[in-house]
Amino acid sequence: MSEDSHHDLSQKITAQMDEKLEQGARDSRQKITLACRMLAHEGHSETLAGQITVRQQDGSFLMTAMAIGFDEITRSNMIRIDDEMQVIEGKGMANPAIRFHLWIYRQRPDVNCIVHTHPPYINALSMAGTPLEVAHMDATPSSTTARSCANGRACRSAIAKAKSFQRRWDPNEPNDLAGESRFFGGDPVAGRVRVSVHADRAGGTQPDSRAVGRRGYAH
Repeated sequence: MSEDSHHDLSQKITAQMDEKLEQGARDSRQKITLACRMLAHEGHSETLAGQITVRQQDGSFLMTAMAIGFDEITRSNMIRIDDEMQVIEGKGMANPAIRFHLWIYRQRPDVNCIVHTHPPYINALSMAGTPLEVAHMDATPSSTTARSCANGRACRSAIAKAKSFQRRWDPNEPNDLAGESRFFGGDPVAGRVRVSVHADRAGGTQPDSRAVGRRGYAH
């Protein structure tokens, strides 16, 4: 099958899924709440929780507030901020770490959601300087084209982080910040969280597979 034919088939299947599968009628607050619970269950908030931000139609952003863990998130304790990080709805404060989210949103109008977490297995691979390999069907949602910030130690400021992503970034692919985290952007919330979970599970099986000796790609 040619690359164009494969793309057309993928588009057709995606359209059928959108039409025939029940997507639910949840609003952004509900989606963020459920996403946080899923990520907490997967261990993504056992260290630094990371952040989820979602762009709203009026240009504001819904987000998880600072000092509230993923397992504590509810509809009522989320906050809404403007593009200067000023809280315009809710109680609490914006996490200063989302400055680089806002920078990317300004540069990329096609991005409406960013999921930035610290998954345990991806953390381990990152600390070891080992890329995530897609060597099994279960790992394919992680993509074979994950980008990484080659020098994580140099990415100390929010803008430096953002610019390092901007140079490499496809919003539909996972992005690694070496020595720190797993970063996903795009739309919608569910898609970003799904890829984040799959990526970390793939990261967990990679050391196990190497321990028994790699025998090629499994399908």
